[in-house]
Amino acid sequence: MGRDVLGDEAQRTVAAFLERCVAYAASSIDRKNERGEDASDWEAYRAHTAFALDEVRAGRLDAWFDG
Repeated sequence: MGRDVLGDEAQRTVAAFLERCVAYAASSIDRKNERGEDASDWEAYRAHTAFALDEVRAGRLDAWFDG
């Protein structure tokens, strides 16, 4: 398996993990809102994680997967 294949696989794995994190954060926000609790920490986490996911998908972090 070549370096590019490993990098692509790692990128897909990280993207899938981040997608799950964003979904979990969204669920946590919903639960917090249902209970009338402050969800701002979860909202910040979701926004940051979604941004990281976009960076991975756009290839702006490809150098991280070459290692």
